[in-house]
Amino acid sequence: MFYLYLIITVVHLLLQFMEIDSLQLLISYLSVATLLLAFKHTTSVYRWSGTVFLLLGLIMYISLSPKPDSFSLFGRMVFVLAFLFVLPFINLIIRLGRYDQSLSRLIKSRAEDLLGVYRYSGIATFSLAMFLNIATVAVMYNTTYSMMGQYGADKQQKLFAKVIMRSFALGLVWSPLEPVLATTIDQTGSSYLSVFPILLLGSVLFILIDWIVFKRSLSHLRLTKQADVIFRDIDKKRLLNFGSGVICIIAVVLSADLLFESNLITILTLLIPVLSSVWALLLRKGKKFIGLARLTALKNTTKLHNYFFMFIAAGFFVEVVKATSLFSYLSLQLQWVYYHWPLGFFYLVIAAFILILAVCGFHPIIILTLVMPFLIPYTEIHPWGLSIVLSATLLASVPISPYSVSQAVLASLIQVNPYRITLWNFRFVLGYVLFFVIIAAMVGF
Repeated sequence: MFYLYLIITVVHLLLQFMEIDSLQLLISYLSVATLLLAFKHTTSVYRWSGTVFLLLGLIMYISLSPKPDSFSLFGRMVFVLAFLFVLPFINLIIRLGRYDQSLSRLIKSRAEDLLGVYRYSGIATFSLAMFLNIATVAVMYNTTYSMMGQYGADKQQKLFAKVIMRSFALGLVWSPLEPVLATTIDQTGSSYLSVFPILLLGSVLFILIDWIVFKRSLSHLRLTKQADVIFRDIDKKRLLNFGSGVICIIAVVLSADLLFESNLITILTLLIPVLSSVWALLLRKGKKFIGLARLTALKNTTKLHNYFFMFIAAGFFVEVVKATSLFSYLSLQLQWVYYHWPLGFFYLVIAAFILILAVCGFHPIIILTLVMPFLIPYTEIHPWGLSIVLSATLLASVPISPYSVSQAVLASLIQVNPYRITLWNFRFVLGYVLFFVIIAAMVGF
């Protein structure tokens, strides 16, 4: 299966630079083959969700008249899957540079009370989310759990659910390596340079607000000092190098987005292996990186089974829906809202729909795939506003999505019902989304 996913990725990248109909047809056939072969390897949640998308799509397809070519409806989401195929390479940089260990020592040596844990853990999660993605949740839990043994389970659960999930989501919102953000930018016709500053500033602002809110309730709760943990000079050097690397990656992505006409997610798919290799060489660990990259690619195949099956099925469903009368009806309703209500309300309707789907358990990329066909007519008028609202809402919804992988991981670690995590974070997410809805409506383009 690994080689099948590799072939799909390579063919997709070739298709971005050569307009050959036979390559597009090959993508469609490979997608159908992947759908059939990956089914038995998927976990239950992805299998059921993908099967539902596929069956609904088939039922709608049967009712269509005239019917489009069935094979042409597959493979529309391969661009995301190609990105997910190469994404794990950037994760290796954290392991090779031992940046997570230095962040861990920073937290354990500097935090003197629960407010300190909240702040330093938030900074670390916010920083690592860009590279480790879902793995950040387990890393940060294991880092801070031993520091809170003197406090009850309820306080630990709430603190972990808030600081890790909130900082994790806000770290993804502005990340140049986040597929949801890259896909949103591509499909709205915006640019990373135009949305990056406001997404980063908004995320930092809400982290600061979160700290202020918890200052009174956490600052008096002292910790047992861990005397054996020392934040060394080598840790300072590592974190400075890490910060410099993040700035360089952002600069490279911004430059590439401006210089090349290709879509952002294709640029990132090509850049990630290159950036990862260069970083590893600068760390003088090139050979180790090559060995780990090979093992990581093979190991990641188990996750790719789930993603390829669900996303290909969802892409087929969306393509069929676009040809139905239901799509036309819902498009007219949204058009009525756009022309009869203020722009802010239009954005609010979009955000509310996304949050509802998130609470129901839909993956952010699946939600984007479902809503984007309805928004295409408005992307020429409001590319920036739609990019901001979609990116902020889709990624900020992670802490309130009870079936998301990140929340499921945290829920199993702290042994709490995922819906409790959703309740603990709902007001924060709602405030964050409303902030960007207001900003987008005020700017108006």
